[in-house]
Amino acid sequence: MLNDLERTVAVVPLRISSRHTTLILSRHVGTNATIRLNIGFEPTAKKFLEHGPPTPGELELAIYAIEDEIARADKIIPNEGY
Repeated sequence: MLNDLERTVAVVPLRISSRHTTLILSRHVGTNATIRLNIGFEPTAKKFLEHGPPTPGELELAIYAIEDEIARADKIIPNEGY
């Protein structure tokens, strides 16, 4: 039997690859839905991080881009008990 915390907290594993990031939404074991984000570590680094180490401004721009993509995903995540 699930306690209140287990009923309200969702675990959403992320698979971050060089080209994209995938959110894996699981309602039950073996029942998954996935959302693919256009965020990968290679294109993000190439687009925003020109210096080594990156400047604060470069990091901020990369963060904004990632936040925008996460906000897009938030709008399409089903609200069905995931």
